[in-house]
Amino acid sequence: IREALIKTCEVLNIQIFTDTKIERISAKNSMFLINDKMFDAVIIASGGKSAKAHGSDGSGYSILKSFGHKITELSPALTALKINDKKFKTLKGLRVKGTCSIFAGKKLLKSEFGEIQFTEDALSGIPVLNLSHLYNDKKNSYMVIDICTEFSEEYLLNYFTESRYKNPSLRTEELLTGLIPQKLAYFIMELSKIKESTLSGKLTNKDIDSLIFHLKNLEFRIDGVRDFDYSQVTCGGAVSEDFFTESLMSRKQKGLFACGEILNVNGECGGYNLHFAWTSGRLAGASAVKYINEKG
Repeated sequence: IREALIKTCEVLNIQIFTDTKIERISAKNSMFLINDKMFDAVIIASGGKSAKAHGSDGSGYSILKSFGHKITELSPALTALKINDKKFKTLKGLRVKGTCSIFAGKKLLKSEFGEIQFTEDALSGIPVLNLSHLYNDKKNSYMVIDICTEFSEEYLLNYFTESRYKNPSLRTEELLTGLIPQKLAYFIMELSKIKESTLSGKLTNKDIDSLIFHLKNLEFRIDGVRDFDYSQVTCGGAVSEDFFTESLMSRKQKGLFACGEILNVNGECGGYNLHFAWTSGRLAGASAVKYINEKG
């Protein structure tokens, strides 16, 4: 795609300036002064703050601000959620499918199902990334994970109760590893205050209730999100209402366009952010050409 675009630019005799830092753009007599050159139209396509190594360092926001555009609060999105818990480190490397629910105090913000990844100090995986932009309160934010989504509490109660009588010599960790990975089995047992090698026949009703509760409500306090260097996209940006929907031209400055992540639009995992970048870029480019042609 890159090569095709470059070849097309060469055929159309379009100049490309590389290694050219732009810190300020000013409008003058329906033209735009960028560094020491004049242009008929400008498209701000500088991205957000989530790819500093590739040039998306947030500098585009100040340019839009200079034309009167408002920028909403910026935060990393599609990123991992940090967990500050020594015991959590024992789960490093695990991948399990489950339902993640993010809470602010007692309020459920949203739930997502999918593969969850446990790193040394963070929760990751698509469902976690999709929920990460909702984190905003360090003191009251926490994640609750149902790691047995496909089984109801009633099913689990029957499973443990029957196993207690049918397989009384089976160790509890062996009983659990039929449902979840061994690392997680030991973690759940510790939360339930059940010692390793406890035989299933020795499990009390209270033990079983505790196991079921933690399997369906594994809770972790969220200590923050990975910063912009680790995020896939930036949540927030230039207020999109300040741009015409049909052209993405600024309502505050004729000939000024914006597209992609510089706008306060962000989607979930699955290519939605890339799709918006491509379609909004195509729309802004076509609209800029139309604007120049109509301007004469």
